[in-house]
Amino acid sequence: MLSKLKSMILKSIKNKKLNVFGLFFLLTFLFLGLTKLSKKYSDDISLDIIYLNLPKHKVITLDSLPKCNAVVSAYGFNLMMFHLKNQSIQVDFNHDVYVKDSTYIWLPNRFKHKIVGLLGNSAEVISFDQDTIRFPFETLSVKKVPVVLNSKVTFKSGYDILNHFTIQPDSVNVVGSKSDILEITKAETELLSLKNVSDTINTMMLLKKPESKNVTFSVNEVNISAKVEKFTEGTLEVPISIVNKPLDVSINYFPKLITVTYDVSLNNFKNIKPMDFKLECDFSEIENTNNAFFVPKLVKFPELVKNVRLKQNKVEFILIQ
Repeated sequence: MLSKLKSMILKSIKNKKLNVFGLFFLLTFLFLGLTKLSKKYSDDISLDIIYLNLPKHKVITLDSLPKCNAVVSAYGFNLMMFHLKNQSIQVDFNHDVYVKDSTYIWLPNRFKHKIVGLLGNSAEVISFDQDTIRFPFETLSVKKVPVVLNSKVTFKSGYDILNHFTIQPDSVNVVGSKSDILEITKAETELLSLKNVSDTINTMMLLKKPESKNVTFSVNEVNISAKVEKFTEGTLEVPISIVNKPLDVSINYFPKLITVTYDVSLNNFKNIKPMDFKLECDFSEIENTNNAFFVPKLVKFPELVKNVRLKQNKVEFILIQ
């Protein structure tokens, strides 16, 4: 660096861009600067504390990364280099700490040599702002939560998923302190955004990171899959059943059948039968009322169909004396 500076000065002299006074001033400035840096000074320094060998089943419950602040004596050049970038000191939880009341205790005075190693052997640690640094911890807890798909998927006209989205794995372990994981009830995926889908879906999706940095999931991503097929509309006449009717009551109702409309894949169209559906009218809902009709309810339908609709939502009846 000094040889480069010397070369620049000589070049400037040859180009007559630097007069003798300017050269003298520059050399004097450099000399004073080097003289200052060669002397010892006392200065405040701050070191980030990096956790080393922290047991996997423990978590430090501090809100922010702790620091080790000290007053040191060292040559100016060493101090200048030290301040040019963030410095850190490692605390080895296997050897450097002891435990008291769910807290790791670290005594900075015992590890002055680590700071001296950063500043040079001629450095001296004069004092620390804390003679004891505490790391409160909790033992990690684990619980299983379901994975929830966050999706915005649209299908090409006439297409849909055959059954439902499959998530693998469908649940994950959430790991953290008991207090941190108490309110976590699910692991949500990042948004799956697809448009005009007509082919089978099979993709990996990342899980959203927990709000607390001290909480982790057992996996970071899951597989999302769904079989997509061409769908068509189907219709069937399904018989109505009257339930909860007293044995001593006779009733006549109309209609006896209701048309059920649904969407089904082309491959499964012929497999759907009227017996796969069940329509009921509940006598207990109209008993002791002035109603003259039932409201039919679809209580059973096959998993292969979607968007099931009834063509009629009233069933008229009369009681037979």
